Amino acid sequence: PDDIVLGVLLGDSARAYPWFMLANYHAVNDYIDRKPVIVALCEACNGGSAFLAYVNNAVIDFRTCGLKNGTWYATDFQTGSYWYPFSGKAFAGPLKGTKLERIRAYFSTWRAWVRDHPHTTVVLSSDEVRERPHARNMHMAARSTFNRDFRERIVSQTPNPKRTLIPGFELVFGLIPSGESPARAYTIRNLMARDEPLQLILDGVPLLVVAQNQYQVGAYVRKLGDVELKLEVKSQKPLLMTDQLGNTWNAWGRTTDGPNHRAELSVADGYLTKWYEWIENYPKTELDDGIAP
Repeated sequence: PDDIVLGVLLGDSARAYPWFMLANYHAVNDYIDRKPVIVALCEACNGGSAFLAYVNNAVIDFRTCGLKNGTWYATDFQTGSYWYPFSGKAFAGPLKGTKLERIRAYFSTWRAWVRDHPHTTVVLSSDEVRERPHARNMHMAARSTFNRDFRERIVSQTPNPKRTLIPGFELVFGLIPSGESPARAYTIRNLMARDEPLQLILDGVPLLVVAQNQYQVGAYVRKLGDVELKLEVKSQKPLLMTDQLGNTWNAWGRTTDGPNHRAELSVADGYLTKWYEWIENYPKTELDDGIAP
């Protein structure tokens, strides 16, 4: 029950990928709801993301390739392009500049995930993989991955005073802007201290950030059609929010009732990781205390 999973929602389907499996493979090429997806995790930096695996209506697959910018990077089988695994963006090769479409992905305990998604599927592997010490001995938010030898191997030597704003091993949820604004990051510690979900504007886009526990964070575009939604908390457990249109929304960015029932908010571009990996990829990040709007 306490095993960590990376849960993915796509359409009416829910699927959980156990930490111990992803830690051994890092990238999983899968199909959910008949759509190709890529699920990526780094057990060291705790980064995790999921994407639709379409590029120009063709399906691509990831495999791990090397170390760069605080974590591993991927190459696709089809073109040999190189990709950042958590932003879903190609940084070299024929597909350079291409960005994959992010889909809903959340860290959670298995207990909480199956409670909230009782019809979920779960990806299993062999007994041998499930018992590998490499995965079983790694823990979410472990400080041990942030050591001098590891840092020297995997991060840039270019000085950046923002690296020391918080400990490198601290978990943050970062938001990737759509325009020229600096990236924004929030510590999980401070997101959890909020009385209600965070509503903000980034690059002119209204966003909602929902932290359910020390691992599970969802971020969404706070718009329904052309309407910017203003949300108020209706209940905390489970988290339900109401908007000015009369809809009720849950923590997964989906309506539970109201005139627009069956609607869902678009996923915002961002992911959970440790600070050292985030600031390596977004060195101009504005670190917010998570309290001020």
